[in-house]
Amino acid sequence: MPGDDFNPRIPKLKRCSFCGKTSEQVRRMVAGPNVQICSECILLCQEIISDDFNAGVSISIADMFAETIRRVVNNE
Repeated sequence: MPGDDFNPRIPKLKRCSFCGKTSEQVRRMVAGPNVQICSECILLCQEIISDDFNAGVSISIADMFAETIRRVVNNE
């Protein structure tokens, strides 16, 4: 319904900070401070990290994840 975003009786759906899908469109949503990531984006990140690891890129998974979250939070 139009105006539902402003109706306090209707809970707002969480959206993935990466792809914009709602919690109803994905299997799982992981939330942090002011940021959410869906299960589909997590799988994509795992593939990217795995490809980098297999290519010999020397960056820790924790560093890569922290940098990605920092960029999302700062809207970079």
